[in-house]
Amino acid sequence: NYKFKDRYLLGGSFRIDGSSRFGKDKRYGSFPAASAGWIISEEPFLKESRTLSFLKLRSSYGLTGNAEIGNFSSLSLYSASAYADIAGIVASQIGIPDLSWERTKQFDIGLDFGLLDNRITGEIDYFSKKTNDLLLNVPLPATNGFTSITKNIGDMENTGWEFVVNANI
Repeated sequence: NYKFKDRYLLGGSFRIDGSSRFGKDKRYGSFPAASAGWIISEEPFLKESRTLSFLKLRSSYGLTGNAEIGNFSSLSLYSASAYADIAGIVASQIGIPDLSWERTKQFDIGLDFGLLDNRITGEIDYFSKKTNDLLLNVPLPATNGFTSITKNIGDMENTGWEFVVNANI
């Protein structure tokens, strides 16, 4: 994090996460993020305002990963079973070695404000969130002995506005 002249803000992060839930070549995911802000009310042209006590413009962009699936979902598994009183091994799960992280890219921009010595405060925010390679259980025909398999399939997008107003009467 960096703050310059009490009004210009920069932030950044970079993480590498690993999970044994994914295939051996897909275990690690890189997830960077960055943010910036400008406290406009600290500028000389607004510093002496009697009405506007706080005004901040902010924005951020980042990637996150999701690994919330069952353990060993990328592996083919076998279990012991008896057939006609003879010990044996049968497949209990179909593995997907290319199973990888679900990734979400999120962009936010917002304006925070305070009026009348911060007796009235609020926020106006816009967000856009796009998720790729969703980790979902895909149904399979039961005739093969399995009813579902975990795969990276599908995308999803959420966008919207948020408004908040608070008052200290």
